[in-house]
Amino acid sequence: MFVNAFPAFFSCLVGLYMFQASGTLIFLESNATLYDQQAAFGPKLLDIGLTAPLEIIGSSIPGDEYGCSQISKFRSEKPKWIALVKRGRCSFVKKVHTLQQLGASAVIVADPIYDTPIIMYSPVYNSVLNEFKSNNGSLVIKLLPNSDVDPLDEILIIIKTLAIIFFFLSAFCFWLRNYQSRTYDLAPSTLVSTFPTREFFTSKTTPDSDTECPICLEDYHDSDELRILPCKHEFHSKCIVFLFQRNY
Repeated sequence: MFVNAFPAFFSCLVGLYMFQASGTLIFLESNATLYDQQAAFGPKLLDIGLTAPLEIIGSSIPGDEYGCSQISKFRSEKPKWIALVKRGRCSFVKKVHTLQQLGASAVIVADPIYDTPIIMYSPVYNSVLNEFKSNNGSLVIKLLPNSDVDPLDEILIIIKTLAIIFFFLSAFCFWLRNYQSRTYDLAPSTLVSTFPTREFFTSKTTPDSDTECPICLEDYHDSDELRILPCKHEFHSKCIVFLFQRNY
């Protein structure tokens, strides 16, 4: 539970680069705009947004710049203010709890490093810090939601994408396993070539002789080459070689 009665609007600006931006940050002094993700927890920004002065933890407010440690000696006189903290060292929920105890109406969690696997949409931390310094430590920002983006839709897109990837990987692994199994079952050509052969002649057949190849079901003709297996069954030479070395 949150420990104070102030309405909390969270804009934790962390998201994978493939997400759509669901939040907008506007510097009222310069009208510059940044885009990023709203938090996946807590109440969302109202359509009218939130306009309030910015306080940078570790700069305008003394204390842990990551917002992980309690800051008990500070209490802002402003009815509404927005806190900016660095990403890392503790969970976003802990950062929000810590800053709500100070009276923050919203919390922006931004990453000052942009070459990590999880990055921000835009250089939020340094951009805000530069704007803050250029305005002599006084900066009013406005947080707005992008109403056309539903975080649940993004989660569903990710789930569907992962399901498709899993399906294709499973299909590929199944095909590869079957292919390897079939390959291992093939008879070596050196083995097939060791089976003796003979020429078929109708004049040398007996009533008990087979005159049809069990593989292709065609009659033997004079001078056809037959290959004799160890079991004494005979086949067209080309048929038995094809059968033993065929990759089904």
